[in-house]
Amino acid sequence: MGDAMNLPPNRCTEFRALGQSDWGAEIAETAIVMPLLFMFLLAIFWFGQAFHIYGAITHAARQGARAAVAPPCATCSSSNDPSANAWAAIQTAMQAA
Repeated sequence: MGDAMNLPPNRCTEFRALGQSDWGAEIAETAIVMPLLFMFLLAIFWFGQAFHIYGAITHAARQGARAAVAPPCATCSSSNDPSANAWAAIQTAMQAA
């Protein structure tokens, strides 16, 4: 503190003004906020992707269940197995998604 007192008056006021200025605060705040903002946006994107996948799997399961419980066709070919129909319905639904 003794050295600061020995400085010329305008030098001392420059140091005080430098200590009280908020010139770099915007850059520091931006450096803190931007990664959080990007993480939030990525979280929204990946939640949307997960929700889409969940919906596709649910739809495929419903289609497979419908095909499995459907009554067998009497006039269809010999390969009218309910489990094969369910598997084919699931595959078709997953490829459409």
